[in-house]
Amino acid sequence: MHQVILIGRTATWDIYSHAFMMGAVCFLVRGFAADAPLSMPMASSSWSLYGTTFLVKTESVFSR
Repeated sequence: MHQVILIGRTATWDIYSHAFMMGAVCFLVRGFAADAPLSMPMASSSWSLYGTTFLVKTESVFSR
């Protein structure tokens, strides 16, 4: 239990990165399953969340 608390304190930006990546995967799957008019907004949402994942990760790398 102690290790979980320590990791939660030291790697807080990883939580945001994983959350944005899960959102990107969710929108990508919904885009593939949607009809043609809805697939483009889902794909753009997926790519924006995917890019945000890398922005969050670079913030955590350069802030140390």
